[in-house]
Amino acid sequence: MAELFAMQHLPPTVFTLAFGFGNLWMLAWLAAAAAPLLIHLWSRNRHRETPWAAMEFLLTVMRKHSRRIRIQHLLLLAVRTAIIALVVLAVAQPYAEQLGRPFTAGKRTHRVFVVDRSYSMDYQPQQASRLFDRAKQLVIGMVRASPQGDGFSLIDMGNPPQVVVGGPAFEPSNFIDEVTALKVSHAGADLAATLGKVEQVITQGRKSHPGLVQTQVVVLSDMSRVTWSAAVDANSANAGPRSRLMQIAEMAPLIIIDLGLQDAANLAVTDLHAAEPLATVTQDVTLEAVVRNFSDRSYAQHPVELIVDGTRIRKTSVDLRPRQDTSCRFDYRFLSPGSHQVELALGSDALDVDNHRWLSVLVRSRLRILCVSGRPGSTYYVARALDPLRSAQSTIQVDEVAESELVERSLSDYDCIFLCNVAQLTDQEARLLHSYLQQGGGLVFFLGDQVMADRYNSELGGTDDDVASILPARIMEPVPEGVYHFDPREFYDHPVISVFRDREQAGLQTAPVFRYFRLKVPAKSPDVQTVLAFENGDPAIVERTVGRGRSLLVATAPSLDPNNPNPWTTLPTWPSFLPLVQELMARSVQSGADAFNVQVGQSLGMTVPLNAAGADLVLTPPDEQPRTIRVQADGDSADWSFDEVDTSGMYTAQFGEPVSTTQHFAVNVDTRESDLSKIDVSGLPDTLTVETDWQSTAEVPAGEITGAASLHKWFIGAAILLMLFETLLASRFNRSSS
Repeated sequence: MAELFAMQHLPPTVFTLAFGFGNLWMLAWLAAAAAPLLIHLWSRNRHRETPWAAMEFLLTVMRKHSRRIRIQHLLLLAVRTAIIALVVLAVAQPYAEQLGRPFTAGKRTHRVFVVDRSYSMDYQPQQASRLFDRAKQLVIGMVRASPQGDGFSLIDMGNPPQVVVGGPAFEPSNFIDEVTALKVSHAGADLAATLGKVEQVITQGRKSHPGLVQTQVVVLSDMSRVTWSAAVDANSANAGPRSRLMQIAEMAPLIIIDLGLQDAANLAVTDLHAAEPLATVTQDVTLEAVVRNFSDRSYAQHPVELIVDGTRIRKTSVDLRPRQDTSCRFDYRFLSPGSHQVELALGSDALDVDNHRWLSVLVRSRLRILCVSGRPGSTYYVARALDPLRSAQSTIQVDEVAESELVERSLSDYDCIFLCNVAQLTDQEARLLHSYLQQGGGLVFFLGDQVMADRYNSELGGTDDDVASILPARIMEPVPEGVYHFDPREFYDHPVISVFRDREQAGLQTAPVFRYFRLKVPAKSPDVQTVLAFENGDPAIVERTVGRGRSLLVATAPSLDPNNPNPWTTLPTWPSFLPLVQELMARSVQSGADAFNVQVGQSLGMTVPLNAAGADLVLTPPDEQPRTIRVQADGDSADWSFDEVDTSGMYTAQFGEPVSTTQHFAVNVDTRESDLSKIDVSGLPDTLTVETDWQSTAEVPAGEITGAASLHKWFIGAAILLMLFETLLASRFNRSSS
């Protein structure tokens, strides 16, 4: 119970002191207090009077002391009756409670506790416990001091939130076990979804347990701006959490215990990636990291370590300015192909979760690219842009085939496929390409005069204008012949086009395009993005994420035929063509690596060879026991997935026989939660009660925290004292009578 938190802001005259009983029905045993009186009346002597001289003398003496004896018997009777009454009252669990306006003495209460489980609650100030541990201690103290008969529910405010105890639970010890078992999540918190859970628990509790006539909600959080900003801004476009808080406050008293600290300092690694999306064993890879100082103080020579495959490679130090990012760069050459794990570690601070960031790097001996030609010469310029040297030492191997040979190739052997002016694709070819994308492959479509738009749309796209299957956009009619130019100015932030920023001499803007297909981009697909457009606004390059792969569609042709007097473009002869093709290839290949680098809360999984279907895969989470996962067959491929990704770190999957294959998955936190800045709690709705002085309140005994004090121990103590008093009194009266 937490009435003290709710009531300490009210005037003293509002409070009243009330008494109640947790086991009210036990008071029926007070009837047993009449037992000594009944026994006394039953045992009274019954006799007939017979005159006798000696007895007359004795009666004369007894009448002289009869009043004293009667008083002694009545006193013993009263003491024995009081002993029985005190024991019964103690068993009935009496309590005294300081009450305010929302509560009525003696009424059973449903207490709903909401504990913020976001990783910012793992913050541990010097010489103090973690904020999360403090929250659990406060909840346990409130539960222990609540009157017997109250019910308890527990909701963890995570992302997504979970109802740990919906109940409500009536056994405090079991509920405390659930609170003790709570752990900090490495994810953030979803306030809006959590408040929805609170409403559900309150509504269900009132339906299933009408005996709980009162409800109270207690929220324990650090009140970080990332989670609570929408609750203080009434004009925000996302005002849902604020309105829901007010709705809950109308349903039941809502108390927020603010555990956050002002000016909490924190450092975090906010990014770690390879500058080159394609890593091979013959080249150095530049690893770039960003460290963010979320505090208002400076850090000089703060230590930073680079760890590769569990071995410390380099240790350095950086100067961190207040509220700014600092970049770090490391060059490293991987000596063997396969999956490698990279970690960047900061020196320790009060929040350790975000001091580490991991990266899974897939290193290849060389890249294999398949170029499919729709007519002779269609792949000539693309193949030479991908591998200009055409030597055995090249890191890229390009295979050129005609479109009829596509089904004869094992697509899984290639990192990327370019389809250049291919006229049409059959249903079988479409299924192969879709499976290839699902496995993490990359497709690049160049259109041209051979392309049958209707066949593309029917085999590779959807029937609805806003739906696409493999194609990022629907292919419409070709534009009339003319001179068109690209306009990259709005797209320099995209990885494919960013290489052309401040490089106008490369000629991307001046390269002429004479014909192209108009592309209709789906309006409601979040996976589709325009990469480049023409000056008239028509999309020139569009990309779409399909499964774990990426598909890119270029509206014009990849080559020009010297015998054709009306080419679609002369772009392949311009300096911008080579970097454009290489960036398209890098973008499509990178999609496979993205599947191995995810955030907490996202699922892990990959496609494995079909012969692995039905076999067991061993997945080892960080610092946990290995998990066994069954590989499931799915059409022409086999897949596995794992959804319980709630801890950051490196996950390792091992599968395949007789040779085991190892794949590392890097799981990182969303560093928005690393900003420990708090909201101004005065901006919360006035209907809420906010307790901010948790440091002093946490040291108050549990009974004082809740405003309720149990009295049964006092009644037991009084009964024991009366028993001793009755024994001494009876002994004294017996001696006096003798």
